[in-house]
Amino acid sequence: TKAATTTTTAGGGGSGGGQLEPLAQLLGSKLLRWPPAQIFPVLDIVRLMLLSEDGQLKLLSQHQLMGSLSAEAPGTVAAALKAASESTTAPPAAQQLGCRVAVNAFKHPQPRQWAVGERSGLLDTLAGAASSSNKAVRTGYATLLLNYVVASRQLKGELAHDEAKLQLLSGLVEVLSNCPTDDLDTLFRGLAATATLLVGDKALAALAKELGVQDVLRRVNESPEAKSPQGRRVLEAALDVAAALEGKQ
Repeated sequence: TKAATTTTTAGGGGSGGGQLEPLAQLLGSKLLRWPPAQIFPVLDIVRLMLLSEDGQLKLLSQHQLMGSLSAEAPGTVAAALKAASESTTAPPAAQQLGCRVAVNAFKHPQPRQWAVGERSGLLDTLAGAASSSNKAVRTGYATLLLNYVVASRQLKGELAHDEAKLQLLSGLVEVLSNCPTDDLDTLFRGLAATATLLVGDKALAALAKELGVQDVLRRVNESPEAKSPQGRRVLEAALDVAAALEGKQ
C-alpha cells in the first residue's frame, strides 16, 4: 500500500508581522464571539494564522485562543467551531472553514498537539461534514481524517489506541458512503486514509468489512467516473484498501 505519509493543509498563508497583539486581543474579545451565522470570516483569519511561521502562530498559543471543546470557553477557536457546527443558521462556508482550521492545525507542531489532544471532540463536532451536500465541506472533512491517520502513523501515542482508530474508521466510512462518485477528490483522500489506517491491523480490517467498506469499493469500481483518466488514482486507492482488507499489505 502506498500509505499516506504527509499531512495536508487547506490554502496558502502568507507571513504576518507588524503589530499583532491587537489582533489577538480582538479575536479573543470580539471576533471569535461573533454569532455562528457571521463567524466564517473569522475562521478564515484563524485558518491563515495557523499556516504562518512567524508571530501569528505564537499569538494563538500565548493568548490561549485555541481553547478546548470540553471547556467551551467563549472567545476561543474551539468554542467558535462548536457554535458554528451546532447552528442551523450558519452557512456551509462556516462548516467548510471549520474543517480547514482543523486541517491547518497539523501544519506546525504546537497546533498539531492541540488537534491531537482535541481529536475526539473535534471529529464529533465536525462530523456533520461527512454527509454534507457541499463538496468542499466533504473534502475538508476527508482531509482532516487523512491528517489524523498520517499523524497516527508518525506520532503513535494516543492516536494509536483502539478507540482513536475506531473513531477514524467510522468517520471514513461515513464520508465515503455519502460521497457521490463524481467527487473524486474526496473519494481519493478518504480511500487513501482508509488504506493507510488498515495496513497491518487485521482486527480493524475485519471491523471495516462489517461497517461496509467493501460496498463502498464496489460502488467506486463500478462508477464511470472512476474509470475516467481523472479517476485512475481513485481506483488505485480502492485497490490499496482492498489489499489492506485482505491483509496483503
